Amino acid sequence: MKLDSTIFEILYGVEIEFDVKGVSQASNLKEATLAFSLTITSSLEEQLQQISNVVIFLPVGEELPEDCYQGNIVIHVINPRYEYIKTASRAIKKDLPLDDGAELLSYVHQSANIDKSVVIEPFCFIGPNCTIKAGCHLHTGVKIIENVVVGRDTKIGPNSVIGMKGFGIERDNGVKREVIPFGGRPLKMPHFGGVRIDDGCDIGALNTICAGAIEPTIIGKDVMTDDHVHIAHNCKIEAGVAIAACAEISGSVLIEEECWVGPNVSIMQKVTIGRASTIGIGSVVRKSMPPQSVVAGNPARIIK
Repeated sequence: MKLDSTIFEILYGVEIEFDVKGVSQASNLKEATLAFSLTITSSLEEQLQQISNVVIFLPVGEELPEDCYQGNIVIHVINPRYEYIKTASRAIKKDLPLDDGAELLSYVHQSANIDKSVVIEPFCFIGPNCTIKAGCHLHTGVKIIENVVVGRDTKIGPNSVIGMKGFGIERDNGVKREVIPFGGRPLKMPHFGGVRIDDGCDIGALNTICAGAIEPTIIGKDVMTDDHVHIAHNCKIEAGVAIAACAEISGSVLIEEECWVGPNVSIMQKVTIGRASTIGIGSVVRKSMPPQSVVAGNPARIIK
C-alpha cells in the first residue's frame, strides 16, 4: 500500500510528517498505519502510549491522556468509521498497474463506447451497444452482455454478469395466462431493454443484473451491492440502496432510495420497498412495505 498524505491536509488540515504504509485495527495497532475506533478503551490508551506514527480517527468528545498524542496524529470526528472509509479509499493506493497488453485478453465489441480512462482487467467481455463512462473499473471476468450503460466512477466486481436476459416463461398450453403455467412447450421471454447503472455504484463479485424485457433495469446512483447478489429483470433500485450478500431481488421490484437489504433476503416480484427501510437477514418479502419500515421474518412482517 502507498498512502498519499496530502489527502489529510486537504480533508482535515493536518500535515503528516511520517510515512503511513498501511492500516491496522484499533485492537492491534501497528506503527505507520491508519486506524479508527468508535470507543476509547484502556487497551487503546496503552497501545498509543507505547507506539508512534499512527494516524487514528476517534469520536468527538473522547479525549485521551496527553502522552497518547505524542508521536501520533489523532483526529476527532463525529463518525470515525465513515472518516476512515473516506480517507482510506482516497489516500491509500494498492492497485498495481496492469501489464502491457492486458487489454488484449478481453473482448470489446466494435459498437461499444468505452471511455479511455476505464480500467478493464483481463478476461472481460463487453458486448454490442454498451457504454462504459469515465472512471469505471471492470474487474477480471466481468461480462457486460448487451445494451448496458455503466455510469461514471462505477466499479464492477470479478465475474459479475450485467445485461443477460431475465427469467420469464410462457407455455403453449392453449389456456389463458397463469402466473405459473403448466403443460405445453415452455418459451422464454426475450429481453431487449438492457441495464442502466448510474454514477458511483459499487457492484460486488459474482453479481447478476438482468436486462429489462422492454425498458431497462435501473440501478440508481451510489448503489452498493455485496457479493453473490441477483437483481432480476425490470427492477428499479434507487439511489443509495445497499444490498448485502446472497440477496435475491425478483422481477419488477422497486426498492426506493437508501434502503438496506440484509444477507440472504428474497423479495417477491412486483413488490415495492419504501425509502429508508431495513430488510433483516433471511427475510422473505411477499408484499410491499411502507417507507422507513424495519422488516424481518418468513414471511416478512413489519417489526418497527
